Amino acid sequence: MNPATRSAFPGFAWSLSRQKTLAECPRRYAYEYYFSHNGWLADASEETKRIYRLKKLTSLEMFFGSSLHNVIQNAISNYSKSRKIPRPDDLVRLVRSSLNAAYIDSTRHYGLWFDKPSRYTMFRDVYYGDGLPPDKIEEIRSRIGACAESFPKSKTFREISGGRNVRLMELERFRTLPFADVDVVVVMDIVYRDRDTGRWVVADWKTGKESAEDRTQLALYAMYLQKLYDIPSIRDITIRNEYLATGTWREYKLEPIDVDNTLYVLERSVMEMRRYMEDIDGNVPYELEAFPLTEYTRHCERCNFKELCGR
Repeated sequence: MNPATRSAFPGFAWSLSRQKTLAECPRRYAYEYYFSHNGWLADASEETKRIYRLKKLTSLEMFFGSSLHNVIQNAISNYSKSRKIPRPDDLVRLVRSSLNAAYIDSTRHYGLWFDKPSRYTMFRDVYYGDGLPPDKIEEIRSRIGACAESFPKSKTFREISGGRNVRLMELERFRTLPFADVDVVVVMDIVYRDRDTGRWVVADWKTGKESAEDRTQLALYAMYLQKLYDIPSIRDITIRNEYLATGTWREYKLEPIDVDNTLYVLERSVMEMRRYMEDIDGNVPYELEAFPLTEYTRHCERCNFKELCGR
């Protein structure tokens, strides 16, 4: 990229994770979405590189979730070609292999991660010198097995593989949905359509506990789906969360009022984010000091940027 045309800050796009970050700590939000930008470039300032490097830290839970999502995505793709039901033992082996490689990166390849933090993995607990907690390792080990057993038995996979006339539409694709003057980020785990009934299904794989935000996330997906495929009614879309650690699922049908409520949450959230922008059109933030530190210091312990704040 030509330095003369390089953007100082990224374009603005709304997401649930962005909203959650701002709600937890405006300073963390500033580091994550503004002041880490361009930190991957060789001629970036050392401070920008440092912030970007810290942004790329990950937790054991987050890496496990990402690894399992990738394994599931590949399993569904393979099934659509071979009709081979994935074996839980194979899923466990693949996820453990990914976690082991990440642990080796974190403990033996610090220099490689330091120079190329987007190509190598660094666990936050390892970076900050605490090491991975044994109880957390044991919890994740147990969750790997539970999720691997649950996936082939999940309602979503059973519908795909149960002989129904189902057409896969999307698998974990990054999309943006324009609402008014704002792009909304959506990454749907799986979308399919029952050709016999005309029913659309959007499902999300969850590796942790239920969250109050789960339904809002799926409502956004349904709104995006309706717009993309010109679906006559939001009621034609089934939204579902698959909680693999417990082998349970929750399914919803949306009503127009759900869309109105989701849009209201979105609009209020965008207004709050724009309070921190000096130039809304250019997505230029105020100086870092305009983003206060959170009052809830319990969030600081699991923050990637805690070394920058002196807490």
